[in-house]
Amino acid sequence: MSIILRYLMNNIREKKLRSFLILLAIVLSTALYFASNAVSASFTDTIVGQLKSFYGQATITFSPNKDATFQYISENVVRPNPDIEMVMGVNNTSGTWEKEGEKDKIRFNLFGSDMEKLIKLNPFETQTHYDLKGFTGRKIIVSEGFQEKYGLHIGDSLPLKVNNTEYRFKIVAIGLKGNIFGNESRNYLGLVPNDTLAEMLGGNGKYTTIYAKTKKNIVPKTFADNLDKTYKVQKIKVSEAVNAADIQSALNNITLPFMMVSIMVLIMSIFIIFTSFKVTMLERLPVLGTFRSIGATQKMTRNVLLGESLIYGALGGMIGVPVGILILKIMLSVISSLAPQGSMKVALSLQPSNIIGCMILAVLISFVSAYIPIRKASRLPLKDVVLGTVAPPVKGKYVKLILGVLLYIASLVLPFIVPSSLVGLVGGVAIFTLVTSTLFITPLLVRGIIFILEPFYDKIFGNEGLLAIKNMKNNDNINQNIGLLILGISTLLTVTMLSNTMQTLITNESSGAKYEVMTMGSGLNRDLVKKIKLAEGVEKVYPIYEAQFAKIKDTGKSAMEIFGSSANEVMDFFELTLTDNQDPAPLLLKLQEERTLILRKEMLGKYECKVGDSLVFETPKGPKSYRIIAISIKSPAEMMAGENFVKNDFDLKNYLFAAIKSKSPEQSVTAIKDIYATISSGGGSRGNFNYTTTWVEYIEQGKKMYGILFGIMQGFAVVLLVIGIFGIINNLIINFLERRSAIAIYKSVGMSRAQLKKTTLIEALNAGLFGSLFGIITTLLEIMLAKRLMFVLIGNVPIVYPVWLFVAAFVLGIAITMLGSIAPLLKGDKLEIIAAIKYE
Repeated sequence: MSIILRYLMNNIREKKLRSFLILLAIVLSTALYFASNAVSASFTDTIVGQLKSFYGQATITFSPNKDATFQYISENVVRPNPDIEMVMGVNNTSGTWEKEGEKDKIRFNLFGSDMEKLIKLNPFETQTHYDLKGFTGRKIIVSEGFQEKYGLHIGDSLPLKVNNTEYRFKIVAIGLKGNIFGNESRNYLGLVPNDTLAEMLGGNGKYTTIYAKTKKNIVPKTFADNLDKTYKVQKIKVSEAVNAADIQSALNNITLPFMMVSIMVLIMSIFIIFTSFKVTMLERLPVLGTFRSIGATQKMTRNVLLGESLIYGALGGMIGVPVGILILKIMLSVISSLAPQGSMKVALSLQPSNIIGCMILAVLISFVSAYIPIRKASRLPLKDVVLGTVAPPVKGKYVKLILGVLLYIASLVLPFIVPSSLVGLVGGVAIFTLVTSTLFITPLLVRGIIFILEPFYDKIFGNEGLLAIKNMKNNDNINQNIGLLILGISTLLTVTMLSNTMQTLITNESSGAKYEVMTMGSGLNRDLVKKIKLAEGVEKVYPIYEAQFAKIKDTGKSAMEIFGSSANEVMDFFELTLTDNQDPAPLLLKLQEERTLILRKEMLGKYECKVGDSLVFETPKGPKSYRIIAISIKSPAEMMAGENFVKNDFDLKNYLFAAIKSKSPEQSVTAIKDIYATISSGGGSRGNFNYTTTWVEYIEQGKKMYGILFGIMQGFAVVLLVIGIFGIINNLIINFLERRSAIAIYKSVGMSRAQLKKTTLIEALNAGLFGSLFGIITTLLEIMLAKRLMFVLIGNVPIVYPVWLFVAAFVLGIAITMLGSIAPLLKGDKLEIIAAIKYE
């Protein structure tokens, strides 16, 4: 036993390249899986952390709901409840500091509450341990971050403008980073005495929001939902302060694409490890035979070899997790840069369960991938092991082929015949099974191509071409090479094409806008719109009511956006083109007269409807039916309806956003931000949300977002292809080892080195041609499925098919196999005829 172990350890050290390839496959698959799995947790923890910095130990909040005519509520509205431990009123508003020399105004979120309660609910510390008993009047506590950036100190005066009135506050303390001062990504936090802030806001002893802390055994969401029903009569909204489950669910769209590509990498890695151990077993057969002849049992040799795979797995996991952390850091840094106005810096979140799970995954990848070749080698009869005889073909090969054909057909057919409600689930699975089944049916595809091309090969390449094409028949190693190429090329092409498509969609969207600035934010009502109209550079403002995610009755579908259009203004701000060159003007008037819709052409498949059909929406005022009167080729939203119908049916109190014509867009953006900063948020401690930007910047931000996200995915796909190259090299070496006796016989009867090289290169050329061709076909089928998926879920998305990309992929596939053939060519040159055929 000790002899075998020493031999294996020496073999690992001596076969450095192969050991490196196995470790590389495990490390990369583990790292990418870790990063994909952890990115969602990092976003969730960051958002939850930001919210908890406001709420501290508070678990539920009370505030006026959308039907309330009042802005402030008293702590007394929270009736005594045995499940509530503590209640704290909070006043919150915005302020700005116009610092000389600064281009933009410095914005503050001013926070006031009972300080004794605040210390219990959300404790914070100051640099000089300030005594809060003297915290009255025009005083303010600012953060370390603010002090470090602007150099103000205790005793300095800080002039802040609140609701168009300037107040001078004296800085009395500097709050240490953390807790309530833990998130200042958008605005700086300023703690001010509650009485002072209440007087400024005119709350008369009441608050904008009430925080409450429930007992530990209470489930906040359930408790808040039950209370919300009770308080609805009083027009009070009761909500869970921080809902991590909803945040996690909302982030699934970010993690899903990365996870899908990482799973592809996982499949490729299993191929690599499998083929590497297959090479290893073929090379070690004579030595293993020697061990078996001196007493080592089948079980003993199998367990020792499996132990070697566990060593690779453990090492791969230990290296892969740190590499995954590095990849995750890069992903988070580039994604964080996409947040508007630097509003979010995503912090790295390392969950022990993810680390342990990936370590286990690394070991399993190595163990499972190595098990089949090790099991085959250990079960060979002693005579075959000593003589180095290769194992016969595996039984059940045709079962796998039949299963692959059935899966392939099902993947292409089911997404087009199942009900639209199931297309999302079935289509997502179909894309994955299409790739998997393609690997199963590769031998059948290869045999079909060979059957067509075989009569021409002797005429084109001579006898060497005919020999090469015959050698490819039923050759598992070459079939696996083709499968690896299909997987790598199709993934890279699909990701690249979807990226190009999203970029094109954003460009097309920008061409339909006839305005320069857009703004959205909380409290965007008529009064605020009037102020925006007076902002610097603003010429005209078009505020828009828009219902989002409106449920369509009895379909399980939701309309992403119903645009409330005005017959007089919409054409001034947006391009609207209808089918059959219809004049939009009379139809826009029709929208104002009755519940009708103009539907974007791409949405016909999603909603399975046509002109004249009606869609019934579930609204706060009951089911409302809207009839489709026209189809648009270009429009501002997927659905357009009359402004008053959208506002009233969906009970919208504020506009969603406003389109703004401006003669000086940059100045208008700054002025509008200042307007938001001067109004009371009335939205609790989250502050007054506002996103204002030029339309050009908005479009560029969208392009950048998709460019970076798909860039990361393309990086994953390139890694997938690189791993595939190593697998191809392994398979070519295996192919040589399994055929060395035949090659020796060819050489013994007169085959020259040049003829051997020509045959090998033709085989590699064929594998590259077939792999590239099937890879491109698989890409087109994947895009077809993705297009079906998008057609039902978000509408018809025009796909961009760049010819140069397919040509580049075709050439790349051939180049990979041709370069990969160098290793077996070198081995063929060194092959000794007598040694190779001495057992024949």
